[in-house]
Amino acid sequence: MTLPYDARYDLNGDGVIDQADAEIVLALVGTSVGDPRYDPRMDFNGNGAITLADVGAVTLLFGARRDADSLPMPLILGGAGLLLLVLVAGRARTA
Repeated sequence: MTLPYDARYDLNGDGVIDQADAEIVLALVGTSVGDPRYDPRMDFNGNGAITLADVGAVTLLFGARRDADSLPMPLILGGAGLLLLVLVAGRARTA
């Protein structure tokens, strides 16, 4: 299955939505409007704060590529990336 590419989630602009993009958002978790580090482009749900939900929005599109003819990248996570995915998935089930 090929995931739909959305440039808003390709934060490093390399044409692939992957762990590197999620790490950019993760670095801003805990910031909100008024914080000098807050970046509204990373606030995907528009609630005024960057949270794990915003990181989760990126992880849902892992493997999506700008080049629609490419095969999707396999989801290969280890360490903190896997833990993050599990935490985000767990939060989604309890919401």
